[in-house]
Amino acid sequence: MRRRVCLLLVPLLILAATGVQAQLRFLTADQVAFAADLGRQNPAPGQHRVLFIGNSFTYEHDVPALVVGRAEAEGYRLAHAVLAEGGARLSLTLSMTGVADVLRHGDWDAVVLQDHSTTALDPAYAREGRAAVRFAAWMVSPAPVVLFTPWARAEGHPLYSRRELRPGVAPPRTPAAMTAATSAQAEMLLADLPNLRHAPVARAWADAIAAGAALHAPDRYHANMAGAALTAEVLWATLAPLLAASEATADAAD
Repeated sequence: MRRRVCLLLVPLLILAATGVQAQLRFLTADQVAFAADLGRQNPAPGQHRVLFIGNSFTYEHDVPALVVGRAEAEGYRLAHAVLAEGGARLSLTLSMTGVADVLRHGDWDAVVLQDHSTTALDPAYAREGRAAVRFAAWMVSPAPVVLFTPWARAEGHPLYSRRELRPGVAPPRTPAAMTAATSAQAEMLLADLPNLRHAPVARAWADAIAAGAALHAPDRYHANMAGAALTAEVLWATLAPLLAASEATADAAD
């Protein structure tokens, strides 16, 4: 298993070594530098450092700041950094210049990962996405990694009526099928990554929508404010016990 995982990581290791910084719209060198500095600094007493890596599902409505607000309401102090590029798959973001070093050299209490909403729908991209998660989890181990499964597009979105995603790859036909695919991707990874936890955002959205909640923006793709709030709630519910365990370990060591 170890040899198989290492072989899967080779393409990502090559990309991370060379770095990619072309055609970026949102992620800047200053943001990468801020994350690198935060990860290397000595934290303030009682402070937890959390890194968020994703795309527009992470940065729209500033989901990380919503998570920080929930943490502060429960007495936790979070310092956080965000590395998110619009429309990017996780594998691309991890290969951008400096991002691997942020993972490798940062002393993070937790890292939150979010891949593109269609990654799990295409077998080739799904394999690439799993390798990206394994790469990140390996780089920060034993720190916990939280995998945030993206929600499905709303009923009636054009994705469901497309003939193919690409030649030979059919799209899901319903939001339920899309939710099942993204959730299955996470479950596959949990089996062999002991420091990985699943934040079941996709299933939480499906349940809330079934109960009548309106969570999508008008594009039937991104979140509205209520959707972002639910996402932050699920992420914090997953992070909170991990940070509590980290505090307990630190107290025992003192």
